[in-house]
Amino acid sequence: MYLDSKPCVLYVWKICESLLLILKLSKARLMGSKLREIKQEDSLQILAWRRDNGLLLHIHRAMHAVIDRQKNHGMHFRVLAKALRLSGGDHIHSGTVVGKLEGERDITLGFVDLLRDDFIEKDRSRGIYFTQDWVSLPGVIPVASGGIHVWHMPALTEIFGDDSVLQFGGGTLGHPWGNAPGAVANRVALEACVQARNEGRDRC
Repeated sequence: MYLDSKPCVLYVWKICESLLLILKLSKARLMGSKLREIKQEDSLQILAWRRDNGLLLHIHRAMHAVIDRQKNHGMHFRVLAKALRLSGGDHIHSGTVVGKLEGERDITLGFVDLLRDDFIEKDRSRGIYFTQDWVSLPGVIPVASGGIHVWHMPALTEIFGDDSVLQFGGGTLGHPWGNAPGAVANRVALEACVQARNEGRDRC
């Protein structure tokens, strides 16, 4: 049985529901919960529940290659980015420009602006074809993930700025000295790049 099959999704959903209830009743500190598939009719209830209980909603762009990279029958990621912002997500995989996920720099920055900013001016070079005013709708934090490591840090801090999540998986775990030195290397590189930027230097 596949995880995407309806019987399996419903079964996994019931298990996750039960685990969340147990955690809630035990007053345990709930750090996070990732439910890959949800029933359509329950999505609004989940959005309300997670806001009431202080959980973040991470929107993964699984199926991205099928949905928005197909020239014949797909839609552009900027359309999905707008829909996902409207759905009430907190952060979303947005591509990296420098990692293994595809994406041109200007186009990626265009939909990162659509995710974060309240008002976006028309800029065809970045794929923004009309002015967009989000008024008071909360923004979504872009997550740079996929093939990034410590050597990408100068480019990542320049591209994404402060309001972003830099998710290093193999870039941390693959450090030759182990996981902890990998995490330290990422943190030191991030702080050095931010300090260099704040001091007006273009290199960290």
